[in-house]
Amino acid sequence: MSTELAKVAGVSDELLAEFPMLDVSSEAHEMLTDRMKSGGFNERDLIQIKVPSQGSEIWTWKDITGAKSAEELVGIIIGMSPHGMLWPSEGLNRDKQRPILETFDMRIAHRRGEELGDIPAADLERARVPAEESGGEELYYWQMLPQTKFESAGNGRGKRVKEGRILYLLMPGRKLPVRIDLPATSIAPCDRYAQQLFDVGKLFHSVKTGISLSPDANVDGEPFSRAKFRCIETVDYKVGKQLFQLYGMRFDSGS
Repeated sequence: MSTELAKVAGVSDELLAEFPMLDVSSEAHEMLTDRMKSGGFNERDLIQIKVPSQGSEIWTWKDITGAKSAEELVGIIIGMSPHGMLWPSEGLNRDKQRPILETFDMRIAHRRGEELGDIPAADLERARVPAEESGGEELYYWQMLPQTKFESAGNGRGKRVKEGRILYLLMPGRKLPVRIDLPATSIAPCDRYAQQLFDVGKLFHSVKTGISLSPDANVDGEPFSRAKFRCIETVDYKVGKQLFQLYGMRFDSGS
């Protein structure tokens, strides 16, 4: 089989080498299409990368080959969604906890864990979606929870829930995107980047994006890291849209 790259209008040869799925006639595109038709992927199939703490400027994650690190994550953003979780307690090791509730639209939350910690059971009951509307699933109206209001956090300022955004970034040489969890402090720069792209007629999936980290501090002087975005290279809008539709956010968030 020839290794010569197919020409795709609006996509450089270098970009096509990094993201062969951009070519609808490629083997990579065909394989991915077949996989999506057979049910797609589960959220748990994805590598998860979190914004680090303590003002670090280095991303770290693990894949099948071991530990990885980078100053900048580079790829095409092929999906995003809001994300919120209500945890049993604040400030504890989350690796040993299971969230009580989780939402992917800030409207309806799904029950994930039974341990309530310091969350009153009455708060959940008042926000519960009626059985005749929930289809038998334990669902809750996210905005009805008192923990979603400002000043409900332990410090008396922020929200008791943790709200952020999930980005799905397709990195060079990979068939699946990585999942990047942005905390609330990184939402504003993400929205600002989206607005800047829109102003020049581009969307997330029609550019190659670089995401780095910038150190900052909260009002108490505690350091944290904030995501920073830059546009590296543009992709033809129609080609980017085809890629976006191919993945189509068809990831089962699971439980």
